[in-house]
Amino acid sequence: IEVSFMDQSNQLSDNQIKFSIVIPARDEQKYIGACLQSVREASKPYPGQVQTIVVINRCTDATEKIARENGAAIVYDDSKNLSKIRNSGAKMAIGSWSNDPGCFFLCFVVIT
Repeated sequence: IEVSFMDQSNQLSDNQIKFSIVIPARDEQKYIGACLQSVREASKPYPGQVQTIVVINRCTDATEKIARENGAAIVYDDSKNLSKIRNSGAKMAIGSWSNDPGCFFLCFVVIT
């Protein structure tokens, strides 16, 4: 598993991030931009509190480029098992939804 961040805005401290969104993606260039735009719109009431992670899975198209351009944190996982792919993204999640650092809101998005 390799992790890459586009910029410092994706590396916020644990106490700032309350929601982590994990999006597994394989050759999703057609949909990933709209998906990330939807996440951005839904996140407006929570400025600086939402972390978006795109798990790049064996992509051969521009999915990663589009995700980076939209400010998503990037994780690479070439597994052929969706649970493992999602878990790779979850390992990078830093959200803490309550005072208990072990409790946070983690959302998986499936592009269809």
